[in-house]
Amino acid sequence: MATICLELLAAAAADLPFADMLGKYKVYNLCSERLYDASLFEGKVACFPFDDHNCPPIQLVISFCQSAYSWLKEDIENVVVIHCKAGKARTGLMISSLLVYLKFFPTAEESIEYYNQKRCVDGKGLILPSQIRYVKYFERILIYFNGENQPPRRCMLRGFRLHRCPYWIRPSITVSNHNGVLFSTKKHPRTKELMPEDFWFSAPRKGIMVFALPGEPGLAEVAGDFKIQFHDRQGDFYCWLNTTMMENRVTLNPTDFDDFDKEVVVTWIGNLSVDIPVSGEDYPETQSASLCPTFGFGLNPIYECGN
Repeated sequence: MATICLELLAAAAADLPFADMLGKYKVYNLCSERLYDASLFEGKVACFPFDDHNCPPIQLVISFCQSAYSWLKEDIENVVVIHCKAGKARTGLMISSLLVYLKFFPTAEESIEYYNQKRCVDGKGLILPSQIRYVKYFERILIYFNGENQPPRRCMLRGFRLHRCPYWIRPSITVSNHNGVLFSTKKHPRTKELMPEDFWFSAPRKGIMVFALPGEPGLAEVAGDFKIQFHDRQGDFYCWLNTTMMENRVTLNPTDFDDFDKEVVVTWIGNLSVDIPVSGEDYPETQSASLCPTFGFGLNPIYECGN
């Protein structure tokens, strides 16, 4: 099937108006699952791969936009052809970012709305919350950092709280980045032998469940892009975040998570609060008001990151 799709892509490129413009096109392949022979497109192929249903490293978005702009400015007739597997989500993330980079639209929201209207009849091209979040991250990079990638802030992920969580929901947790797993309740020595209901604790406030590792500085140190995934018999759901782009106070609501059955999960998850205090010696423990002396992290839902 992949070979057939590739042949169709090559055939389609040959039929496009710019195909006869002495190679004034460049193909951008976003698929991590499939590379192909660049000679099919006169060698004019650039690869910026990342996994389907996920977010790229924020640096990849920057590099892609710089590359596409560099090609487009060489000749007014130059065009770019951008694709992933279905040509919707990953493609939408990169095209929406590029349209903001090229100043076709002043905001990420306007760019995404335009892309969705043009790409899909139902307007549902780029819909994953994390991928939308990353287009907005890129917009902030353009505004505050002149389009330049910033060194990732190192943070300590201290724990999680689930608000308005019914007693039968106790998900296991995996924290990862683009290099692999950073933390997993299924592998950590203090939780791997436990059932999920045994490592979630009730907070003083009714309806709030807390996960932390008492006596340890936190679950994992994170820097730059990272993914939080919750696994439950009701279904998995997850989100991608970036430590440099996060606000100091963030509350993640059900609509901020990817890949869950909203009809089922939205009825029980409520709001998710994630507390990430500063890692390193410059973080005084007194900054974090105690949720419970045993848990040792703050009551307010905050992200706090060090430089």
